[in-house]
Amino acid sequence: MPPYKQLPHTSDIRLSIRAQTREALFLAALQGMSALLQKGFCDQQNDSQPEVDRIEITAADTTGLLVDFLSEVLTRCHIRKVIYCGIVFSELSDTNLKATISGKKSDHFEEDIKAVTYHEADVRINENNQYETIIIFDI
Repeated sequence: MPPYKQLPHTSDIRLSIRAQTREALFLAALQGMSALLQKGFCDQQNDSQPEVDRIEITAADTTGLLVDFLSEVLTRCHIRKVIYCGIVFSELSDTNLKATISGKKSDHFEEDIKAVTYHEADVRINENNQYETIIIFDI
């Protein structure tokens, strides 16, 4: 079972994301967005050379960092026609992220995500000591 699930929303796509660590939360959010762009894409075996990008983000807090990270990845998806499936962190704190993202070229997106919103986003640690948040994607 993936660490994210789609929740009902009237006009946008709303994901609930939960993970044991901050790194796992960012990966789950990336994988959830990738699955929206093209369901099952990251599960497919592909012999093509992976597309790799270096990414650095600074934000006021972890919530802003996650939304800004997803927004930056989404922009790169649209520009490069790549769906990113993996991430390796060289730094991840409450306010800074340095990482390498990897993915594969795609000839189409199933969902046209226009933006990652701050609405309802609030990264917190729940009663089970897990990181959790809601992310709403504007479609």
